[in-house]
Amino acid sequence: MKRALRLCTLLFALGPLAGHCQSAPVDRAREVSDAITAGLSLLHESPEETLAPTRWDTGGTTISNEARLDLFRPAMEQANGGVYIGVGSVQNLTLAAWARSEFVYLMDFTRIVVANNQIHVALIKEAPTIEEYLALWSPARNADARAILERAYGQRPDFPFILNTLIQARPFFNAHVQAMTGVSRQYPVQLYFQDPELYARVRALALGDRIRPIKGNLLGDTTLIGIGNAVRQAGAVVRVLYLSNAEEYNDFRPYPAQFQANVRGLPVDQQSVVLRTMSIFEWTHPWAPGSELLMDKGFHYGAQPLGAFQNALAGPPTYVYELFRDCGQTDGVTGYTWIRACAAPVAENHSNP
Repeated sequence: MKRALRLCTLLFALGPLAGHCQSAPVDRAREVSDAITAGLSLLHESPEETLAPTRWDTGGTTISNEARLDLFRPAMEQANGGVYIGVGSVQNLTLAAWARSEFVYLMDFTRIVVANNQIHVALIKEAPTIEEYLALWSPARNADARAILERAYGQRPDFPFILNTLIQARPFFNAHVQAMTGVSRQYPVQLYFQDPELYARVRALALGDRIRPIKGNLLGDTTLIGIGNAVRQAGAVVRVLYLSNAEEYNDFRPYPAQFQANVRGLPVDQQSVVLRTMSIFEWTHPWAPGSELLMDKGFHYGAQPLGAFQNALAGPPTYVYELFRDCGQTDGVTGYTWIRACAAPVAENHSNP
């Protein structure tokens, strides 16, 4: 058994396309699943940060502009279960469905995105089909959507903010759905609001109270630390950490000590993966084709074993581009990089670009 696990770990380090090796025995998968089920209260009770208003509290931040999430799908299918942590909004629902995640943290540092995620969870619970779910986002069904939200959140002090978020987010979500219809005509991507099987997985998570919108900053000292402690106490593991393009901002150059502690504090195993996108350094890491269908720039997509990222954070300070450049296997045609475990501390091999 140990030899088989070492082989699976090696194959995973070579990238999701290296094979379809079972990275963990069936009994381990069941153990993780049972731990999450038994530990739901722990996962729901972890502490969260208090968010202040920011300039990002606008409707435009409630959707994703990453058109080619399908590039992440092989890594997601290999993650298979466990706890999912992702920043941002609805893009996480597709990724979690691909990963067959069993508990989902939707984390963001903006109040409007957290409220928007709460809205999506409530509407998904009430909508048995994609058609009904999307209809609830139409202006014509505003009264129905408000009634659902009042039943779910009417007693909360932030309920007026949630209702205002519905008004702000609605046109952006409807435009996003329409835009992704165009993307799907050209590229092999189907999101949870396009694929009935994915929607069913997301809805099962919502109905089982396994999606938790949570207030948190990647650089904060409460939310991610609390999640890591709760997952560990439950006896489960984090299988997916989705960072979007947060790491390319100067706040993460180099990775600050609190961020390092937050990520290194997450319990992981050999199936755990971190997902990220990058819009900078297009000349070495080209944007994925189709990026322009959602934005005027684009993104390069990258995945890495989460344990390897934790190890990199334990070394000298690094920057996300350095991981792509020094440790990655890059496909310039598709705009995707598989980031391996670095043989030596990244910062010893280069100077900043």
